[in-house]
Amino acid sequence: MTDRHGFIGLGDLGLPMAERLADGGFLHAAWARSPERCAPLRTAGVAVADSPTDLGLRCDVVHVCVTDDDALVEVVDRLAPGLNPGDLVVVHSTVLPDACDEIAHRLAPRGVGVVDAPVCGGPVRARAGELLISCGGDDEQIDRCRPALEQLGRTVRRVGGLGSGERVKLAMNLLYAANVEIICQAMDFAEELGVPREIMSEFVRALPYDGFVGGPLATGHVGSSRVRHGARMLAKDVDYASRAAADAGADARDLLKLGTTAISSLADVADEVATPA
Repeated sequence: MTDRHGFIGLGDLGLPMAERLADGGFLHAAWARSPERCAPLRTAGVAVADSPTDLGLRCDVVHVCVTDDDALVEVVDRLAPGLNPGDLVVVHSTVLPDACDEIAHRLAPRGVGVVDAPVCGGPVRARAGELLISCGGDDEQIDRCRPALEQLGRTVRRVGGLGSGERVKLAMNLLYAANVEIICQAMDFAEELGVPREIMSEFVRALPYDGFVGGPLATGHVGSSRVRHGARMLAKDVDYASRAAADAGADARDLLKLGTTAISSLADVADEVATPA
């Protein structure tokens, strides 16, 4: 029998991912805290569940893309009563590896499996099906959801046991944070050399970065609220990377310093965007 896939978490990244799954014929149902976020999926013929529990009753494989550890645990607790033995939860959220272990522990009595499959790449790559997906968990469970994951990403790789995908993603997020800071510093340096910001922005926009890093960050083409949201998410990611490094006894001081500085730089960009020239 073909698995019926569901999706929880229709934010800036989750919605285009869900739309890709719908386009590929995978998505059966979806749920979001804000019902209006489901409108494009409803138009595409996807069922809209009344609650996470209702979604669990409708689906065999549930993809979850929410903001953090607490949101993940909370929504899985609400999803669990609708799940059956043999069902599978696929975690696309960026969370600590321990959060994956926690929900696996909670779902084990129900015979429900967990795969962590966090994604690298923003909404543009999500729409194009070009995300990078690092998977952690059981080989058979990953292979079971691989066709759906390949609809979402151009690189789908098992990197180890449960939580391993998140470890790769946390390291990638520090790389991302370092790039944010380097771009911010390069823009300032160019201005000091007398290069008009709009000219430098044109070159920065051509860099192969998704989201606000290569383009809107450099130009102010997004509102300050979007940039501030990016700063908050980056702060969460840097904090998680710091905690993971401490747990592993890893020395990530230089990368973490760049990440922390990037958060401040994004806040400065948000202030500039909000202040008319």
